[in-house]
Amino acid sequence: MMSLAPKIDELRCFVKDTKPDLISLTETWLNDSVSEHHINIPGFHLLLKNHSSGVRGGVGLYVKSSIQFRALTDIYHPELEVLWTYVKPARLPR
Repeated sequence: MMSLAPKIDELRCFVKDTKPDLISLTETWLNDSVSEHHINIPGFHLLLKNHSSGVRGGVGLYVKSSIQFRALTDIYHPELEVLWTYVKPARLPR
């Protein structure tokens, strides 16, 4: 996705229609001046790693609120656009 902020309404419609549990994004083109309020999706937590230099880049992950997760920030690397996350399913398949 090239630039999340202007496409957030399209993403919200997609979420409403498809009901995903996780949404992984690349090329979010966000920086720290963008309020998370503007890119919020109700019922989801948002993890972001904005590109440290320039306008482009950045990654994001929306996790459904009912899913337990933990951002693994101890293995983040400032030079890499990667989000490491531990996700625990509500129930395991049988």
